[in-house]
Formats: sequence, structure tokens, C-alpha cells
Amino acid sequence: MRFVDSVAACNVCYDASIFERHRFDDEVNVGEDAEFHFRLAEAGYRFVFDPATAVSHHLPSTFRAYRAKSRSYGYAMARIQRRHRRVVRWYAALPSLAIGGGLLAGLADLRARRLRYVPLLVAGFLLTTGYAAAQVYRDKRTPLAALVPLLLGVQYLYYGVGFVEGTVAPDGPTAVRRPADAGAADSRGD
Repeated sequence: MRFVDSVAACNVCYDASIFERHRFDDEVNVGEDAEFHFRLAEAGYRFVFDPATAVSHHLPSTFRAYRAKSRSYGYAMARIQRRHRRVVRWYAALPSLAIGGGLLAGLADLRARRLRYVPLLVAGFLLTTGYAAAQVYRDKRTPLAALVPLLLGVQYLYYGVGFVEGTVAPDGPTAVRRPADAGAADSRGD
């Protein structure tokens, strides 16, 4: 067990007294756990992670819904950070930065008319996601673990696009709501 900055609401227990002073913000319907935990941390609360606690979590039922959900999470995190005018999760912008870096690497390779940077980025991605796939296979013993690199690539691509959209979207009453297509993609919700 160790202290962490935040935990996902799909696998968290709260002392009931917390809700006497703090509430989830009903205006935030994606990323509400991150926003709530940010406010709790600001109020001095600490979170404990117990790796021995197993949790089953609903996953989107279609590939389209998976993409839309990933995009909506990125969008919501950008909006939450704009709302608080602070970084809520330091790693939230990494997928967007990776997309931008990948595009710049591709342009540099095109300009040089030779592959220098893109193969390095692809190798790093495959090494990282290959490690994740090996962990999934170790834990679940399923050949479907081979899909982990694809799923992580899609997740981070759509999250990164959503984060950029949430960063540049105009402020307004729906500033932290999900993009329009995310809710329609999977009627079962989170």
C-alpha cells in the first residue's frame, strides 16, 4: 500500500464523513473523479492505493465507443484543468505532446527524405506497449493481450485529440461536458 495523488472513482472507497463537506460536481460528467480528488487533495486529504484490491470495470462494448470514451476523457481533463487554472494531473497533456512530437518527427523525416526519428518513436512505443501486453498476458493468460499495443495506441491518440479540443474549446456552461459523439457511442455509459 502506498500514498497516491488520485485514484479512479471506479475503485475507491470514501469515509462517509467526506460527503458532509464535499460533493461531486454535477456539472462534470466525465472526469468527475479527477476533479473531485483534486479538490479533496487541495483540502488536505490523502489517498492510499492497495494493489491487492481487485476491481472489475466496464469497458465500452464497441471500438467506436472505446474511441469516443478516450476522446471524452481527454476533453474533460483539459476542461477541468482550465476550470481550476492549474494542472490537475501532470501527465494529462502527454498524449497530445506525443502526437505533436510524432507529427514533427514525421515532418523532419520527410524534409530530410530519410527515416531517422519516426523509427525511434515507433520502437519506443512498441517496447512500452509490448511490456504492457506482456503484463496482461502474465495476469490473464489470454492471446488477446497481443491487442494491447493497438488499444493503447488508439486510446492515447483519441485522448490526445480530445485534450487539445478541450484546451481550445470556448468557455461556457458546458465547458466540462463530453464531446457530443461520446455519449451516443455507448448507451451503457461508464
